[in-house]
Amino acid sequence: MNPPVHSASERVHLSDPRIARWVDIGNAIYTTSLRCLLQGFTVRERRAKATWVSASFALMRAVVPVGQGLASRLGTADADGPHAGLTFTPLRTLSRLPENGAASFVAERLGQLKARAIELPVVPVAGETEKTWTDVIALLAAQEAALRGIENRVDAAAVPSAPEPVVANSRSIDAPVTASDASYGASSVEVVEDDKITVHFDAARCIHSRHCVLDAPTVFKANTPGTWIFPDTVPVETLVGVAHNCSSGAIGYVRKDGGPEEIAPSVNQLRIRENGPYAVHAELIVDQKPDGYRATLCRCGQSNTKPWCDGSHVKAGFVATGEPESGKVDPLAARDGPLNVAPQKNGPLHVTGNIEICAGTGRTVARTTDTRLCRCGQSKNKPFCDGSHRAAGFVAEGA
Repeated sequence: MNPPVHSASERVHLSDPRIARWVDIGNAIYTTSLRCLLQGFTVRERRAKATWVSASFALMRAVVPVGQGLASRLGTADADGPHAGLTFTPLRTLSRLPENGAASFVAERLGQLKARAIELPVVPVAGETEKTWTDVIALLAAQEAALRGIENRVDAAAVPSAPEPVVANSRSIDAPVTASDASYGASSVEVVEDDKITVHFDAARCIHSRHCVLDAPTVFKANTPGTWIFPDTVPVETLVGVAHNCSSGAIGYVRKDGGPEEIAPSVNQLRIRENGPYAVHAELIVDQKPDGYRATLCRCGQSNTKPWCDGSHVKAGFVATGEPESGKVDPLAARDGPLNVAPQKNGPLHVTGNIEICAGTGRTVARTTDTRLCRCGQSKNKPFCDGSHRAAGFVAEGA
């Protein structure tokens, strides 16, 4: 029997940002529970195994009140509309982490979820009390503490020694971009290689989304003096997946094993980050130069590496929704192909080519082949330019 086919018009798009964020938190708790269960079945040390499995079960218990709470709340502004609910969508790849350091990485993730939950207090509805939600936060804190207490015992004989990789120059992935990096050129690019892959890391593009240090902690050892990228500690496909998750394009690669190189996506996408940059996935041509397939472009007006984001929006306290209203979303004749991004002098980003502009949750905001996007941070019609850069005296290089 064939499953029912649902059209895009039947999907529920959450319009309340707080509800959408709680969906993300619930999905992340669910994903982390699965990760803990996986680690519990793969570690050797008995006490660590018990802690991992216990954490998995505890997090599953936390999923229950979050899921019930979302199902009790409207998903849209329509009082007669559908309610929200968990999608149980894994937010990260689920693969076994190396025993050495795995607990501290997952504990850090739980700490982030706890902090996010504290930032999003909720008003109890029927069947809930304030304790319903404080218990979720307390449970996250308890499991974070339990995992931090694990003493990983790695059998040194099971970890083969690796040859020292070739490094062009080294730095920490969490180090801030400095003026010397602002040239966005070879001076900021590190090259590390083994016999299967060459990895490129461009510090001037890095926005510290941290997929690399969380998804491949044995490869990217942040804040380590000297050599800090070790590509031969994971399979090539794992490292390729981490690179593809790097939305800024800071991580690139060239394969030596005959495997496929990165290709352009079948749908050009520009995602609007809440209080942050534009994340673009397409065959990019920026300022008339080929620029790979991934980039994060400044929209706060404060970056020192324009048109690319350097994280300045955080220090500047930039505020801009990642969920603007949808406009014209008529289907395009084609959805892929080169995407030209032409920064205008003291003005917006002129984008030409097939592009689907999406909210942070994936909802389509616009489909277009020619648009101008705000990059001064002042437009009243974000993400689109409304001419506010003139009154703001915005200054930036461009055509």
